[in-house]
Amino acid sequence: ILKWVLNQQLVHGFLERESLSAEQAAQLATMLKKIDFSFFKWSLIACATWNPGVRYQSAQAPFPIFEIQGEKDPIIPFSNESEVVTLSGAKHLIQYSHSREVNQWLEQITHNG
Repeated sequence: ILKWVLNQQLVHGFLERESLSAEQAAQLATMLKKIDFSFFKWSLIACATWNPGVRYQSAQAPFPIFEIQGEKDPIIPFSNESEVVTLSGAKHLIQYSHSREVNQWLEQITHNG
């Protein structure tokens, strides 16, 4: 049942909300077919308990943690903190809708630290 929900309902819901192209919807469907359910369960809990006022920095991580989000993300609440990079007009699937901006941001942080 969970696989059907992921493959049918989530893809169609994101297709409508995020204005995905047919190619992007096919990529999302392929990704969801290969999903690790323990990771998916963790991500659902993380989204449900997300606190935008907390700066997430793991003591165990030997690297900095950065946060980028869509301004209109219906899943993870918007945060206007200065350290959070916010993409104007973006929703949840920023890797599809704002791929150029996400890639530019990734290049910047990997080159500048």
